[in-house]
Amino acid sequence: MIKQIDTMEMPEWLQADKFTFNIKNILTDSFYYPACRFDGDPIKHFLGNVFSYVYADYSVKYSEFDKEVELGLRGYKVIHREKLTRRQLAPNGWNIRVHLTSADRGKRLPFPHERPFAEWVIYERLDSFTEEHNPKRCSFLFICAEGVSAYQALYLENKIAPKMLGIIQPGTGMGGNWTDFYDEEKIFARSVLYENKRENFPKYLVVNRYRSHDGESEVRWSKYANLKCSATKFVNNHGDRTSYWSNYDGKLEVWELNPINAVELSE
Repeated sequence: MIKQIDTMEMPEWLQADKFTFNIKNILTDSFYYPACRFDGDPIKHFLGNVFSYVYADYSVKYSEFDKEVELGLRGYKVIHREKLTRRQLAPNGWNIRVHLTSADRGKRLPFPHERPFAEWVIYERLDSFTEEHNPKRCSFLFICAEGVSAYQALYLENKIAPKMLGIIQPGTGMGGNWTDFYDEEKIFARSVLYENKRENFPKYLVVNRYRSHDGESEVRWSKYANLKCSATKFVNNHGDRTSYWSNYDGKLEVWELNPINAVELSE
């Protein structure tokens, strides 16, 4: 976990001996990560700041996902796997609240949409590892679905905001994404900021600066003005200096929602 960000106790539903899927439990205080592929860094570094992860990516085959789950997370074992139905994910229907405009589409490579699926996985730390490695359990929901529609169907429909939102190399341009998640004028940002009230926004935005021929680009949204920490170096909860996210081209940053801006928006 990162000590510059709010930590939390493991929720009671994750401490249970038997697990019952409840979408509102999964979404509350979660980390939402669209266009994610199999990036485990948010789990590695933010487990303890959050305990529930929701990943969405339409380019992932089930066979690929199954292989990654079997490979697992370092120091953890799978103690629960459950395939989910659309009704379990969205009991009130997969509803669209923010509609597409002609300006939302970008240029992308013709990446295929794989057959949709959803699976819930719970990991538990191995006995050979201690709390210094990371907390005991985490919840991981993976949905093979498009990231904008998944956000609307899950978070907007249930009137719940994720605690953290990851926009980390989301396939803009040559990466195959059909829209630009970085651009706060386009449909993904309009969906996340839909209600225009602070309590309905994610508290933290996790983004990466990227390098282009014009230099290093800042990609945070304007409502997130408080830089909590930079990816170049984090201080973990043991006080050690550790280099994180070395696989990214550029800096990864965690920005906190500015409460002053949010008050102005709600007036």
